[in-house]
Amino acid sequence: GADIVNDVSGLQFDNGIAEAAARYGAMLVLMHMRGTPETMRSMCGYGNLIAEICDFLDEAADKAAAMGVARESIIIDPGIGFAKDYGQNLFLLRHCESFKALGYPLLIGASRKGCIGTATGHAAPEERLYGTLAVTALCCRQGADIIRVHDARENKDVIKMIEAIQGAEYV
Repeated sequence: GADIVNDVSGLQFDNGIAEAAARYGAMLVLMHMRGTPETMRSMCGYGNLIAEICDFLDEAADKAAAMGVARESIIIDPGIGFAKDYGQNLFLLRHCESFKALGYPLLIGASRKGCIGTATGHAAPEERLYGTLAVTALCCRQGADIIRVHDARENKDVIKMIEAIQGAEYV
């Protein structure tokens, strides 16, 4: 009964995820991550951050398609906070439009993440709303298709405002 399946490993851990998504016609989110949740913090070395993540996501999408997932059912996620350090996370958020070149809907999941806490000085995740709203505005402006958040109402207002500004006409 699921409409969307989120694979945080980008099909590195379990091919059955893609097979299930294909069998039931669910959308499949492919997220970039290196290592495991236990080891990923030690795997932040990249030669070209965006290119390497794009290559990973492109290969994961090809793998999913080969397993029967329709390409129009694939969503990509650069994996904010997963095997990226503070500066890398901010760089990805600053350049999230780069992932649109792969031709898939782009999901950004940065709500209440540690990089927001570091930037704003708020250690407690529940104190990171305003930082999250800034990220939502930036990513919406850059064309992110899906923004995963904790505080839906507040973020929806940000998106409605961005859309109003982008659609405004001077008469």
